[in-house]
Amino acid sequence: MPRKPQNRHIWRLLDMVPDHRVVCRVCGISLNSEFHPNKQHREYCSVKCRRVNELRKYKAVRGESLELPSATIGAMHELIIAADLMKMGYHVYRSLSPSCPADLAVLKDGKLLLVEVTTGYYSATNKLSYPPHKNNVHDIIAVVIRDKPNVYLNRHGVKIPLEFSSQPRQQDTAP
Repeated sequence: MPRKPQNRHIWRLLDMVPDHRVVCRVCGISLNSEFHPNKQHREYCSVKCRRVNELRKYKAVRGESLELPSATIGAMHELIIAADLMKMGYHVYRSLSPSCPADLAVLKDGKLLLVEVTTGYYSATNKLSYPPHKNNVHDIIAVVIRDKPNVYLNRHGVKIPLEFSSQPRQQDTAP
């Protein structure tokens, strides 16, 4: 039992402090200071719980849903970019193998370009962030950002404007 302070004003202040339980933000294990006297302001019971919470925050900033596997999100983003490129007048071909060097191949005016699709987000400083790509086989990196327009970059990471087709492509007619 804690010692009663000699000064009655201090005792009155201690009575006004609510007795609340401090628990880990992830798993709910008690973190009361009586068990951890040197760590009174802890929020997590372990490094593992802290990392789990940081990953949740990171995914929330990036706009990812925690319920969907990352492969599903990647497939959805490939379809979003494919539809976007088709609106611009490109002919789009999707790879069938997950180990292909590029996700999409696009053809316009006889030129074939390889497209790598990735998920990105804008940081707090408004800088575009996306995972690095090791193979330099692709010609275009297409970055899908939640609730923002897609960004197209060349293989060096410089934004490139893709041409919007003002008129539908005319089909060749046989004489």
